[in-house]
Amino acid sequence: MEKSHYYKKFKYTQNKDRIIFTKYIDKNKLFNAIGDIRWNTFVFNGMVSFKKWNEDEDRSIFTDVAVTAKSPKIPTKIFGGSVYELLNIKYPSHDLYDYMDLTGDIDVQIATPQLITANGSSKDITDYEISHVDNTERINSLTMSYLIWLSNEFSIQIRNQNLFNTNNNLLQFSPNPDLLHVVDVYNNNTVYILVIRENNMIKVQLDIKFKGMEKCDHAVEFVLIEPSSEETFSENYNIFKYGTTNIHMKGHSFLIEDMPSLIHGNIDSMINRISLLQHKEAKYKFFNHIARLQYLNTIFVKFMLLHSPSIIHSERFINKMLQQIIELIQFIKTQDACNFLYLNESCNKQNTYKVIRSITSIFIKYVKKYVKNNKHSMYIKLYPSDKKPIQIKTLSFINEFIHLNRSTLKVYTLTRPKSAPSNTRSKKTLIRKPKSSNSRSNKPKSSNSRSNKK
Repeated sequence: MEKSHYYKKFKYTQNKDRIIFTKYIDKNKLFNAIGDIRWNTFVFNGMVSFKKWNEDEDRSIFTDVAVTAKSPKIPTKIFGGSVYELLNIKYPSHDLYDYMDLTGDIDVQIATPQLITANGSSKDITDYEISHVDNTERINSLTMSYLIWLSNEFSIQIRNQNLFNTNNNLLQFSPNPDLLHVVDVYNNNTVYILVIRENNMIKVQLDIKFKGMEKCDHAVEFVLIEPSSEETFSENYNIFKYGTTNIHMKGHSFLIEDMPSLIHGNIDSMINRISLLQHKEAKYKFFNHIARLQYLNTIFVKFMLLHSPSIIHSERFINKMLQQIIELIQFIKTQDACNFLYLNESCNKQNTYKVIRSITSIFIKYVKKYVKNNKHSMYIKLYPSDKKPIQIKTLSFINEFIHLNRSTLKVYTLTRPKSAPSNTRSKKTLIRKPKSSNSRSNKPKSSNSRSNKK
């Protein structure tokens, strides 16, 4: 198993089970197993209970229908922390784990199966509402067949990658007998694929337990979400149409969340998880989002190149990016900046300046690139509890934020000693080589220099 990043100390995670779990998870092989799933092998032919609009009763009612179905055209989207793991593999020169602690699981959203025919007709599929449950609120036969197929197929790919079967640190455990479906991958009670139902989600999980852990944990989680709207099946149905981009690597192509979607997800999660800062073993869930934003800010230019040029230059995308960046900055303004210091740093003006700058600096450059005058305005919620957005002047808002979070210390340029190693590029924020012996950096700063202004 590769341990290329495990030598780095955990910076803020104190949950013992999570630290043990991440030690034995090979993300590269897990992504290979996910990428190798043969989605075109799923087929269904049978009776299903779906909702259909009834004119006489003026409402949708469940009815049994004979359908044929296959896997969706775009079956998966990688989301959450797993996106950063893929980006880290794609861009090894910017190490994710310089910012974020290791995480254990890969999250994959899966799409609903694609109907081919209903009662023998391809035209009739649009009569039926997309749903994963029947009239008794149980999972319907199509969805259950789909999830059992996925469990068995993923089990095959886990074995093909030779994952976990030679690990002497695995512990035997027994899954909950009330689960919807269980696959014992190696038939030795150590690695399971489980089908679980939680609220409006149905999950297919790869569960494992290692020595020293109190509870088992999941390394991969496929999530199928029950549709909230009364949308009907269609030939071109695609729930991943917006807010995504592709990442190509090592013979696989994965659909991932795009830049504005990732920023939005981190803001929402920080709002929901800020109370976890009071809990020693759970606060890492908040700090993960600070670290992810720092990483996004660092790889911003490279990551944007993954997006289609026609999309990132569209007004829709630019406005979405501006909206998310302004909302991020507003969230930071409403919080105690000391909450963002996860490296046991002292809470002082300089340290909070450094962490805020590491989260926002490149994002702010993006805003200034597209907002040239103070006529540009946006609507945002000044506080998470606000019910109605308030109009703000974008450029004034940004400049005020920069002024409030400027550095309070003079910045000195140090000459690198001749004996210093050549790989000091990673410390370029601390050590800068002068352009020449007569460079400006060696001249005394005048009292009117910009760095001395308050």
